[in-house]
Amino acid sequence: MRMDETQRAWSIASSAILGVSIAVYIRYAFESPQGPRGGGTIGLIFGFVGFGFIIFAALLGARKRVPTWRVGRAQAWMRVHLWLGFLACQSFFFTVDFTSAARSRAC
Repeated sequence: MRMDETQRAWSIASSAILGVSIAVYIRYAFESPQGPRGGGTIGLIFGFVGFGFIIFAALLGARKRVPTWRVGRAQAWMRVHLWLGFLACQSFFFTVDFTSAARSRAC
């Protein structure tokens, strides 16, 4: 899928959501006495939001398997899959506070 004018709204909305997430994470990181932690309230919120984004993006597979479902156009589903998948990755990085991911060599 190419980036063209039809992607502009998704790009702007995703950038805005990412910007707000970064601002929340930075504030949380500076105000936490022990530093950012994935088990804290903000870390759990980022985790649940990322999980929701992944579930919604994964619904594309269900839509493809049941073509009789008339729920939106295929292009719209691909855009949702692309942009929410991108945001889910960012949300999970905020959940693991960037250091846990660096320590884990599983990726």
